[in-house]
Amino acid sequence: MKRLIAVLYSLLLLGLSSQLTAASTSLPETIPADPENTQSNFKATPASHCLSVATQNLWHDNFEYEKRAQTLRRELEKGPLADIVAFQEAWIWHTGDSLFTDFIAWSGYQPFFRQTISRERFTEGIALASQAAPTRLMAETLPHNTVVGKRVILGARYRIRGITIRVFNVHFMPGPEPLEFIRKDQMQTLLDRTKPFIAKEPVIVLGDFNATPGSKTIAEMKAAGFEDVFGNTSIITYDKANPYNWWSVSKRLDYIFFNKAFLSVKNANLIFKENLISDHYGIRAELCLKRNRPAGARIEAWKPLPMRINAARN
Repeated sequence: MKRLIAVLYSLLLLGLSSQLTAASTSLPETIPADPENTQSNFKATPASHCLSVATQNLWHDNFEYEKRAQTLRRELEKGPLADIVAFQEAWIWHTGDSLFTDFIAWSGYQPFFRQTISRERFTEGIALASQAAPTRLMAETLPHNTVVGKRVILGARYRIRGITIRVFNVHFMPGPEPLEFIRKDQMQTLLDRTKPFIAKEPVIVLGDFNATPGSKTIAEMKAAGFEDVFGNTSIITYDKANPYNWWSVSKRLDYIFFNKAFLSVKNANLIFKENLISDHYGIRAELCLKRNRPAGARIEAWKPLPMRINAARN
């Protein structure tokens, strides 16, 4: 019965986008530098052993694109968003409109992008962007891909202000509670990939989990040793008060998790809540390396992977 529900839900999503057919957006390939000791020149965090991360679902509809793009630009003019930014629904419309490529062009960040959906009118993907070049990259397709698109984990290793850290960006399958088994399977793949590192070095997992705080999916994340940057504080990232939210529901879907043996939270807040760019609010957190952290083991290496991204808009 669960499999039947999943198939029916996939077909429903396909029907909503049936006018989007063949892929038309090509993604030229570039390959990043791989320095082991690249330092960020991000200046908003004076602490020597702290770094900032953010996550933002960009909402792949290009409704009011110009207004949203100008809002994004005004925010970036105030200063860097974070050391590392994770994007979900990083879309590139057939007209060239793209909040993601706008961000890369205006911020100067280095992108790591993987395509997840390609249609006649737009291409969508998942991405990490950072001021410091990543020293290792990985990408893996999650289970339960559908005719609508695939789900991917992105992972990167960075060295920023003396902190060597692994960051994983995820965007799990959306849908009602009967589809929770899909998200649990996708979560298991994520936990399998983080397991070699969680007891050895700082790890951050962030993104759109499409799961509420009381769900089994989030419970498994916490049981694995990860902690939410907001602790037990209740927040909403998908808000019916947001005019870009067309589903008239309010809940939390977006998270930043960290392994508490190595990191502690200095502060955490919602971003793009008053200054809207999406149907989701984003999250930003500043995390610091603990002094009494466990002794680290040898870092396990990943094979570097190429990055893919369209040419950024000027």
